[in-house]
Amino acid sequence: MPPPEQTLEALPLSGGGVSGPLSVAQSHSGWKSVLHDDHRRSFVSHRKEAFTAQALSEWWDILSNKIEWRRPQTSGRILPRSAAWLTSEGCTCPYMYSGLVFAPAKMTDWFEQLTDRVCFTCGLKDRPNSCNANFYENGMQSVGWHSDDEPLFDALNQDVLIVSLSLGATRSFELRSKDNPTATTKLELENGDLCTMEGLCQKHYRHRVPREKNVDAPRINLTWRWVLKHDSSCPKHSA
Repeated sequence: MPPPEQTLEALPLSGGGVSGPLSVAQSHSGWKSVLHDDHRRSFVSHRKEAFTAQALSEWWDILSNKIEWRRPQTSGRILPRSAAWLTSEGCTCPYMYSGLVFAPAKMTDWFEQLTDRVCFTCGLKDRPNSCNANFYENGMQSVGWHSDDEPLFDALNQDVLIVSLSLGATRSFELRSKDNPTATTKLELENGDLCTMEGLCQKHYRHRVPREKNVDAPRINLTWRWVLKHDSSCPKHSA
């Protein structure tokens, strides 16, 4: 086990302009704790049924048709899902992971409106400036064990908040601490579910969406983040 991180009493947790973890600070609005690891300062919160069926259907249609989904290939391997990288106006940071480079697509008005709706529902005061979107055609498309610890997010050095919205088919979401990879925390994410990773979760944990042969329907997952260290090529690098 790694040395203990600072306690919430010594250093209160915050993200998106509000106190966290959301499962504690906003338990009154339906947030539940999936992972509460004080030692590693790592937290996962979950909220169900925050949106109407009509809103979810409308979002599915617009996301399916208006996002430019890509499934690139590197070193003979093809990405096991389709994806897109969106950033707020003025940010040109590419997103690089697993040997792939995703050029940014601008968050358009409709996507910012969707983002604002999610932020309002989460009680966030600060809008995220980026979003990694993934499209899974069926249960055979997946994402392997990883941490969102790219330099853009500075998640190895400070508390970060990642907010996730799931649409479509129910898929498993799993987490394992880096120092104890045999113990798995598992969560079933259904249509409309919100999920957060908070604190130093990316420093101490890995997560994945495994293959599931029995799932034959598609899923879209949006994960909003805050770019804290802009790429040297980005106009916001020195801002």
